[in-house]
Amino acid sequence: CEFEENSSLPLERCNMGPAVAVVQSILQANGFAVDTIDGNFGDQTLYAVRAFQEEEGLEVDGIVGLQTWTALDVSQFGTDEDGDGVIEPDEIDLTE
Repeated sequence: CEFEENSSLPLERCNMGPAVAVVQSILQANGFAVDTIDGNFGDQTLYAVRAFQEEEGLEVDGIVGLQTWTALDVSQFGTDEDGDGVIEPDEIDLTE
């Protein structure tokens, strides 16, 4: 696929950016098959998201919507700048 930048939910196959890298990092840290954290939502990330969704009892669609995003617990990667109770993909900061 041709990767396109996306900094909002939902995140899905062929998206790219820091939020995808966060998803990949969390999945990899939890033992899901993500070999490379490159910020590109390709097939391997898709399969890992589906496996995570199944394990968490979520709808298995391979799309990182609000429920999957929340289940991933991205709190270590950003702050809720707009105060809506959710750290959105555009509130992710990978510069440390």
